[in-house]
Amino acid sequence: FELTEPLTVPRKRKLVDNLVEIIWQFSQFLQNTPLGGVLPALAAERQHNPELDEALAPLMQSRRQPLIEVIERGIERGELGAGTDPEFIADLVMGPVQMRGLTLHMRITRKYIRQVVETSLASLLQNPIDA
Repeated sequence: FELTEPLTVPRKRKLVDNLVEIIWQFSQFLQNTPLGGVLPALAAERQHNPELDEALAPLMQSRRQPLIEVIERGIERGELGAGTDPEFIADLVMGPVQMRGLTLHMRITRKYIRQVVETSLASLLQNPIDA
């Protein structure tokens, strides 16, 4: 992980565009580095190996933090409600991408990412979740 490029927080005006960009960066990591092929095995092993889980947890969190930052900025700008849980939004938009890339081994495109992000956020905006 430490040898791969970190995710950079995009500075676009809209939350949707920022989410698409940062998830695209992650998808390139999944699709174009050797670690992308190893992550499913590491994730499975973490469930049964407390030492591995403890060692990988900070690395995984550091990879997730730029996504959380993008979401928090969207909340600050009023694009999502003040009571929105950034961790939940991260799970919501990343789940389909991770499933497609890590489990199904299907190509991840910008178009697919945008569809996931727009559908997820539209659903949230129509049906806000109480904090």
